[in-house]
Amino acid sequence: MEPDEGIILQGAQRILRGEVLYRDFFSFFTPGSYYFVALIFKTFGSSIIVARTVLVLIGATFSVITYLLARRVCSRESSLFVAGLVTATTLPYRFLVLHNWDSTLWACLMRDRYGARDERSLKLRFHAQTAGCTLTWQQPYNNVVRTSLQAMAAVLGGA
Repeated sequence: MEPDEGIILQGAQRILRGEVLYRDFFSFFTPGSYYFVALIFKTFGSSIIVARTVLVLIGATFSVITYLLARRVCSRESSLFVAGLVTATTLPYRFLVLHNWDSTLWACLMRDRYGARDERSLKLRFHAQTAGCTLTWQQPYNNVVRTSLQAMAAVLGGA
């Protein structure tokens, strides 16, 4: 899904509760994505596992279709390369760099396995800082770049 998948998942939940898109809530996304996810939730249950499984199945389907179409006009190696590119772009790559997947897993574990009900215990907290050991006094301009990159990595990582 897109980086704003929470909007689509929440919209699907609202549709399942009987709310109507553009009457009860507004979004810039097209209505097909909301109703598709609502249909999947209605069929298989409302869960993040269901949403991620559907995401993987759709990505795999696109990869196979791309391979079959490319195979009609390209060699096998070229078709595999193109299908590999489609697979790499349809995978949820952002789980590697964003913080929401681990906090979602933490909240689900705390709620479902350990029975936590307090909202504070469902929050996953972590800390990030720049490393002073990477700095050298002989290179002050490089130090600025190093600490800027480390700070940017911490912010983009969700800290």
